[in-house]
Amino acid sequence: MNIQDVLRFVEQAERYLAANDPQRKTKLAYALARVTKQCQPKIQDYLAELEDRRVEHCLTDKDGAIRRAGPEGKDYVFTREGLNALNAAHRELLQKEIELDPYYATVLPDELSEAWRAEFEGFVVRETIAAAA
Repeated sequence: MNIQDVLRFVEQAERYLAANDPQRKTKLAYALARVTKQCQPKIQDYLAELEDRRVEHCLTDKDGAIRRAGPEGKDYVFTREGLNALNAAHRELLQKEIELDPYYATVLPDELSEAWRAEFEGFVVRETIAAAA
């Protein structure tokens, strides 16, 4: 799996819990919370690497200082080539393979739709359970 898969899983897990199990009383909710917590360091690593790429490809002045813009001076300034390089690096980062230990829910709610099962497959839903349902 890659970081793009992880980002999607975390987003969908939060959506599912907010809409279907806000009290987080099911085994699926426990599994979602456990795997989401495991994802957080991976996401932080990804964000740090992305920030490194922004710094690497942004525009600098003649003294090598990073050029910034925006209302608070937080936005990097890029040339067209720098932005293209950043976008390519970002796509590469999103596809970077990462290791994550799934934690499969032992019981799934009867009302869990096929769409949710597919979203959680490989994270908290076993592939055989997702395929059999």
